Amino acid sequence: MNTVKPGEEFEGSIEASFGNYDRKDFSVRVSGPLIEDTLFGSLTYDTRNEDGYMDDYFTGIDYGNVEKQAVVAQLRYLLTDSLTVDFIALWGESTENAAPRTCQQFNPAALLQNFSSTYDGGYAE
Repeated sequence: MNTVKPGEEFEGSIEASFGNYDRKDFSVRVSGPLIEDTLFGSLTYDTRNEDGYMDDYFTGIDYGNVEKQAVVAQLRYLLTDSLTVDFIALWGESTENAAPRTCQQFNPAALLQNFSSTYDGGYAE
């Protein structure tokens, strides 16, 4: 995400990249003067999409997928030679499904393996 302050010259950029697991990144930015020598603005849109790398065949969930979007709008107002007011607004949305992990500890020498306790429904130590 590009958050460079708006400048005095009109400029724009477009970027795209592609990768594994159907990854697609796209960004577009425009910036420039709105009122000559006084007010400058910029607008940036950024998105990232990627298919997951692990399918849960029981639930249909695609783990490891990423769907992100963001928009940044900026204004820069030069009130005087010594006073500048900067305004920035950000909107973003993200959906991700992290792959599940299972961690188990096992000690074959333990006398009371997974012995239940009445304390908060946890296990005895």
